[in-house]
This record gives sequence, C-alpha cells and structure tokens, in this order.
Amino acid sequence: MEQCFNSMNAQKNFVIILALIVQGTCLNAVADEWGNATNGVQALLVLRDDKSRIGTNDSIVVSLKVKNTLTNETFCFYFWGSPEASFSYSIISPSGIPVPRNESFVPVGFGTGPRWIASNQTTEYEINLSKLYKFNEIGTYKIIGKIKMESKSTMLAHGEQTFDESKAFEVISNPLSVTTVAIK
Repeated sequence: MEQCFNSMNAQKNFVIILALIVQGTCLNAVADEWGNATNGVQALLVLRDDKSRIGTNDSIVVSLKVKNTLTNETFCFYFWGSPEASFSYSIISPSGIPVPRNESFVPVGFGTGPRWIASNQTTEYEINLSKLYKFNEIGTYKIIGKIKMESKSTMLAHGEQTFDESKAFEVISNPLSVTTVAIK
C-alpha cells in the first residue's frame, strides 16, 4: 500500500512538472512578437537558447533586441558599463508580487557612454537577469524589458550630443513568460 502511495505521488509530481514545462513552452511561443513601437523604436525580449524549462538554481539569460524602424532618424541610449545595468525590467513572480532588484550588483565591463542605433538598425544585448533578480519561486514569471532612448535630432536641438534623460522616452519590450521548475 505504501509503495503504491509513493508511486502515485511520484506520478503526480511528474504531471505537475510536465504541465509547467508545457505551459512555459506555449507561453514562450509568442515571445518573437516585438513590443509596441515608441517613436519608431521597438524592443524584443527572448529567452537565450530557447529553453522551455529553467531550474530555480539556473541562470535566466535573455536577449534584448532594440530596433530602429525609421529611415531618417538615429536614436541613442546611455550604456552604464554592462547590459545588466543599462536597461530596467519589470518582473512579476508566479505569486503576482514584483521581484525586487538586487541593489548590490556592480556592473563590470564595457565602459559607459551613449550607444547609437542608426536608421533601420537592430542591436542586441545578452543579459543575465539572475545577476539582478532572484528567481526562487516555482512557476511562471512575467518579464518586461525597458530602455530609455533619445533621438539624435532632439539631442542636437538642445545643443549637445550627450544623453539628457529628461528628454528621453521609454521603449517597452514584449512581455516574456519564463517558467521555473524544481529539477532534481
């Protein structure tokens, strides 16, 4: 009787994990849809390596693509030393609570300064979100990437080629659903 009970629990756990994996795969199927255009700029957030399941101890690495759809304008965003520090994110946990950013993260790497996106150009950055956030709940997280941009013509109009956040607009990516599972 006890053996049968343990076998039923194992089957039940397998079905739950399988359901989470299938749910994550279906939710990520729409991840190739770009976010709405803001002033001719769009953002796309996708899971690197198109994993359908991620263990709670695994790193969640995404690719953030930024596309300038205009033919006559160049845009700029400010790069703060690493892709992790240069963009902001809205992450909602499986329980519906916003996931706080790890404030102790220190960017290392590529130098700071403006990054330009010319007409009809797309740029891409790989971001390890696990450096910035804890993904310790099992279930589906909703992740949105955000980037502050400024047009080159606006920058020249205020007499500088430096980024002025007060004149910037925000580009919001598509929502990306990422499912974490308990993997033994």
